[in-house]
Amino acid sequence: MGRLHYLDHLRAHMMLLGILFHCALSYSHFEPGEDWAYVEPASHRLFDLACGAIHLFRMPAFFIVAGFFAALILQRKSARHFMRDRSLRVVLPLLLLALPNEWITRAIYASSRTLSPAAVPVATEMFEWRHLWFLYFLALFYGIHLLLQSLSGRLGWQLPARWQQTPVTLLALPFGLIMGLTVYGNGTLADGAPIALLPDPGQFLFYLACYGLGATLYGHPGLTGRQPALLGIGSATRHWLFWSLLSLASANIVLFASQIGSNGFNPVSALSLGMAKLYAALLVMALYQRYLRQENALVRYLSNSSYWLYLIHFPLAIALPPLLHDWPLPPTLKFGLVLVATLGLGLLSHEFLVRDTLVGALLNGRRFPRRRLTALTPASS
Repeated sequence: MGRLHYLDHLRAHMMLLGILFHCALSYSHFEPGEDWAYVEPASHRLFDLACGAIHLFRMPAFFIVAGFFAALILQRKSARHFMRDRSLRVVLPLLLLALPNEWITRAIYASSRTLSPAAVPVATEMFEWRHLWFLYFLALFYGIHLLLQSLSGRLGWQLPARWQQTPVTLLALPFGLIMGLTVYGNGTLADGAPIALLPDPGQFLFYLACYGLGATLYGHPGLTGRQPALLGIGSATRHWLFWSLLSLASANIVLFASQIGSNGFNPVSALSLGMAKLYAALLVMALYQRYLRQENALVRYLSNSSYWLYLIHFPLAIALPPLLHDWPLPPTLKFGLVLVATLGLGLLSHEFLVRDTLVGALLNGRRFPRRRLTALTPASS
């Protein structure tokens, strides 16, 4: 199995979409105002729709890919190598950045001019992971993965031979059911980030199901075959189950939206939302598999910088919107300025402070000399 460029691109783009998502939240009412430092009074419905669409598939897709790559490393390397590699690239950045990020974020929240008093963190509040929660979850998932890997080796557990002939859409079904059950178990439609110091059991199980699906799919021809076959794009009649489930889930998203704040919560809607998130993520993966299978120098550069960009973007994403509060500009232009400034400052810091340094080697596995930036052209097919 050669390098799966589409999964590299997908993982990186989900991080970049996270930056866009956080920049857009200041101009959207997608999340309650008390959960965000600043919300523009003249928000735009476009940002509500964009945030809702991104939130539907982004993190499930990310954790599916994370589970897949974890299984790949464990298959090709030893468990000791896996622990060392993940400790350096996941656990160490989390430990180094968590406290500084929390201090900076609290200071920004407290100084935002139009901030609701209820949103100002006070000294008695517990520590929160903020946008770094995904690293915390990954570290815990890796520990569970290693434990199950050890148990399966000792007990002789293995997937049945017919696993490779089973469509991905069917293999994903039990994982989607688990996700839906966790939504119903939480008893709420709010799908906020699990930023608390101790993980919420429902949210933890929700994303563990995504990670578990990705690990299960390692080696499946639907992901690793030469032909794009993850969901059978172009042969929908052969995958009626996927399309019918996606249609059912999409219809129930409307039902969910109409029930926010009401007593109409029901298990059908909860299961549908879990299915919608999982199968929307698989659909995005299939599109990447179909259209982004080849190496590309520019896309590779953005992929290599995406981890650094995501780690440092959060203070900028919440600090810049209040600075534009008095500017006589529509929210769409303000959002554009915030996004460009956040990405621009992040890319400059990556190019001159990270890319060809020990930090870049730590985050990306190796250093990338800066001189290559001048020769960025799409790689030939």
